[in-house]
Amino acid sequence: MIHKLPKIIGIIVMIGGVLVIAGWILDVPFLKSISPQFVTMKFVSAVCFVLCGVALYLVQRIVHNGGEWESLSLLFIEFLVTLLMATLIISVFLGVVTGLESLFIKEAPGAIRTTVPGRPAVITMVDFMFIVFAGSLSLWKKRRSMFTTMHFLGAAVAVSGIVALAGYGMDIPALYYDINKISSAMALHTAILFVLLGAGFYALREDQGTKQ
Repeated sequence: MIHKLPKIIGIIVMIGGVLVIAGWILDVPFLKSISPQFVTMKFVSAVCFVLCGVALYLVQRIVHNGGEWESLSLLFIEFLVTLLMATLIISVFLGVVTGLESLFIKEAPGAIRTTVPGRPAVITMVDFMFIVFAGSLSLWKKRRSMFTTMHFLGAAVAVSGIVALAGYGMDIPALYYDINKISSAMALHTAILFVLLGAGFYALREDQGTKQ
């Protein structure tokens, strides 16, 4: 069962992202923020979760006996996530609005715990970049250092989600990365999906065999 865990997690994360996308398109508040008192998962984050869920599924195949189509698909996905997140990270440091925040779905001004409508938390952007880097490692030749780095990145992403969940549980906004005028808060379901995604990368093992 353990050899299938990354694939299962990848599918769950992908479904989670799809549900939030549907919530924005159909205007279902529960899917966007779980609770009216909580920050929304931004549309661009939901899109990246779908992409990263697929990426984790592909990485598991590549690590074992994947072929050229898995590698090319992974590269395309990583390019899209990097383009979105790197642009948003740069926009934070430059203090500008790029347009990506409302490219797909426009969030109303004044959204709770949100610095710029549609812009995710800074740590959310960083976590997605960590996932991209972890995924790219699977394209290397199998080496112990590759898995060590991949597990470290997965653990870092999972821990960031756990800290945010603790913040929600203890009602400490700083723990879910709500930094006034700098970073929007991380949404509750964003934190949950990062815990899963990080655990999925941490679960990847060279010795799981070639079962598909």
